[in-house]
Amino acid sequence: MGSLAEVSEQLVYPFVKRNDSVVEDYHGVSIVDPYHWLENVDVEDVKEFVEAQRGLCNEVLNTCNAFNTTRSPAFVFSVVNC
Repeated sequence: MGSLAEVSEQLVYPFVKRNDSVVEDYHGVSIVDPYHWLENVDVEDVKEFVEAQRGLCNEVLNTCNAFNTTRSPAFVFSVVNC
């Protein structure tokens, strides 16, 4: 199995914008929600960010032999039919 330390040196995280204009009130406490915009999954910016995150996640998971084993058709079949 590959080392996460080896992979993490090469990781390039996608840019995520912040929008500090959304302020939520929780029991009288004002909380800035800079990532509120990510809750609207139909917006093109959100779709692009999710795809970039998915690519990063797959890059890491593809270095893991155990994860690759669980994606094999034989493993999926054995889990589904247990």
